Amino acid sequence: AISFAANLGAIYSRLKGRCAIRKIPSVFVRNWDGDRQCRNEVSPGCEWVLEGEGIARIKYDGTACLLKGGTLYKRYDARKRKEAPEGFIEAQERDENHWLGWVPIGDGPEDQYHRAAFQEFQNNPSSPIDREGRTFELIGPKIQGGAEEWATRHYLMPHHGQGFLSLEPGYPRTFDILRQFLEGFTMEGLVFHHPDGRMAKVKRKDLGLEWPIPIQSSANDQ
Repeated sequence: AISFAANLGAIYSRLKGRCAIRKIPSVFVRNWDGDRQCRNEVSPGCEWVLEGEGIARIKYDGTACLLKGGTLYKRYDARKRKEAPEGFIEAQERDENHWLGWVPIGDGPEDQYHRAAFQEFQNNPSSPIDREGRTFELIGPKIQGGAEEWATRHYLMPHHGQGFLSLEPGYPRTFDILRQFLEGFTMEGLVFHHPDGRMAKVKRKDLGLEWPIPIQSSANDQ
């Protein structure tokens, strides 16, 4: 899904001419053999987050899209070695179980919310001018069960350039403080962006916090 989007844990980058989907690591180590939540131990390679480097952006809970050549593409996984559909753009080399990429949206009912959001985006004068090759998070009432409750229509939210949270210099980024910070806001999580391109994420449910948040218990209503 204040996703890259994303519940997907994926982002767009330029890599050898491909539109790459790259896994974003969690700031904290996950209990893979237990409750699958994160514990108070920084993941190797993510120490820069706790050291105060980079900026934090809101992680929206939706589904990833790519805008390329004036066409909106949706994320697609050609699983279990099945053939890729027509128009498929490879985003990651195929492995035994997955082949991640993008496919253009169509005219069928399965893409109706993509089309609605794309039309809204094209008609919105405040949409980014430099759109080519950008990725977005599709959010709305019919996406991910309407997890982003504030989105009364379907929107394309840029993965870069919006949702900036100004965590002031020196603001602590410990496990407990980040958990407390997320507890006070109605958002799925945060994605930290380092100037050199590295990223790391922290999500509410990974820290034992409820998500999605029922409207009646939203922090904005308390």
